[in-house]
Amino acid sequence: MIRTSFSPKVRPKKFDYEPRFYKPKDDRPLRDRIQFESKVRKGQAKSVTILAVLLFMVLYIIYQIGS
Repeated sequence: MIRTSFSPKVRPKKFDYEPRFYKPKDDRPLRDRIQFESKVRKGQAKSVTILAVLLFMVLYIIYQIGS
């Protein structure tokens, strides 16, 4: 299609939308709306580390006995 200098440029139509239900609490920034919940209790991470160290020690002892 050949366009002449007299033809108008194609522009998108204007869109004006007013929401029916406005929630002002959702007007906060996204980083304030996202909340992370930790399901790990404070003492639980320490017990997992202790169990990992004990497992490593048992495997090391079994390896030394086998060789």
